[in-house]
Amino acid sequence: MSFSTQELIPVLPELVLLSAASVVLLIDLFTPGKERGATHLWSLVALAVTALTLVYSYSGPQQVLGNHYQSDGLALVLKLAMVIGLAAVFIYGRSYLLVRGLLSGEFYTLSLFALLGMMIIASGGSLLTLYLGLETLSLSLYALVGFDRRSVASSEAAIKYFILGALASGMLLYGISIIYGVTGSLITGIVQAEIGAVLATAAEYQLLLGLGLVFVVVGAAFKLGAAPFHMWLPDIYQGSPTAITNIIATVSKLAAIALVLRLFADTLQPLIAQWQQMVLLLVVVSLAVGNVIAIAQTNIKRMLGYSAISHMGFVLLGVLAGSKAGYSAALFYMLTYALTGLAAFGMVMILSRNG
Repeated sequence: MSFSTQELIPVLPELVLLSAASVVLLIDLFTPGKERGATHLWSLVALAVTALTLVYSYSGPQQVLGNHYQSDGLALVLKLAMVIGLAAVFIYGRSYLLVRGLLSGEFYTLSLFALLGMMIIASGGSLLTLYLGLETLSLSLYALVGFDRRSVASSEAAIKYFILGALASGMLLYGISIIYGVTGSLITGIVQAEIGAVLATAAEYQLLLGLGLVFVVVGAAFKLGAAPFHMWLPDIYQGSPTAITNIIATVSKLAAIALVLRLFADTLQPLIAQWQQMVLLLVVVSLAVGNVIAIAQTNIKRMLGYSAISHMGFVLLGVLAGSKAGYSAALFYMLTYALTGLAAFGMVMILSRNG
């Protein structure tokens, strides 16, 4: 496989963000202070530079780095939304974290690394790239959830999130390994073609493909927060500092829809008859559990957590259609949900006294 420096141009936004996150950590180290003014400013500058790099480095759909990375319209839209969303969280959350003594350079650095993982997912051209991006995001979020070490609820939420998240990641990876064993490739386009060939000619492998599909759907449903794999979500929403909850509830959901679309639309489309049945179950249970249980909640963050579960049911309705129009509808719904979620949790941070 030949390599050209031109292949680095589509990856430039991720490289810029990686460098910026490292610089922000150094700036925080050499400019101590309770208000972290320099760290906050440079974090916003890093996001602005990343956004500009995204716009100016995009030159149309292309696949680079051995087809493990793809740059297309979906990735561009989601990445810009992620950057803007995280910038809003930084602006909203600064006063909230400062009052509670939680404002530190680690918050900004971990958030930027979480954003890096989200952007990698959005441009994932292979199952391996998607998984690596997901783990980069997950590890950053595990640390952020347990950010308030003085809070028992925060530590408990972090432990729950880590254990259940590790279990879901393992199931997703196991499903990916089964699919790789059947198709012999990790590149999404090649996997899609090989699955079609297996379904047409190799009936003995269809059961194995179905098993891999089950594990992939379960792992993706957990990351999306769809019922019945939602057990972690209300506790994490309630136990985390609200600024961290805002990231999980809004910006990370954009990465979740990117993961779902890359898996179901780009990779597993030939298995649509099988995964539609599973997604239908997720839709029905998510809508029922999220809406009904949200009514009984007395904590606003926990209520928004159950509300998020029902919203994921509506998102999966678009995916369930299995068509371009359905995928577009799911994407639009998630973008709208992220925007309204930023506003909702922003108001919670502004109005709350005890978090």
